[in-house]
Amino acid sequence: MGKLSKMEQLFNLFLDNPLIKNADAAEELGVSEQAIRTMKYRMKKNGYICTDIDDGIIPLKPYKEDVEKPVSLKAQIYREMLDIYMQDFRDAETFRDRLEVGQEIRLILKNV
Repeated sequence: MGKLSKMEQLFNLFLDNPLIKNADAAEELGVSEQAIRTMKYRMKKNGYICTDIDDGIIPLKPYKEDVEKPVSLKAQIYREMLDIYMQDFRDAETFRDRLEVGQEIRLILKNV
């Protein structure tokens, strides 16, 4: 198995010590306390944990990384370009125009 993400490492810390303080978790993982708060919020929002004043962090389901990665700025730009070129492709009046736009679309699709 590969290296664990910070989120998974934090989830495992909660399994070992549900009452761990943000400062201690931050030190253990080598991140800021703000990063711990953000990761806790995301885990709670996605239903992996809930918090209890007395019991600390309560795991609700096994943690697993989302398979979907965030879309990079480059990918966003290519998708926007693709949308515009697709409209140009639909609006092309001649076969030659459609062919030229189609070639540009193929180049973009190689990069998406």
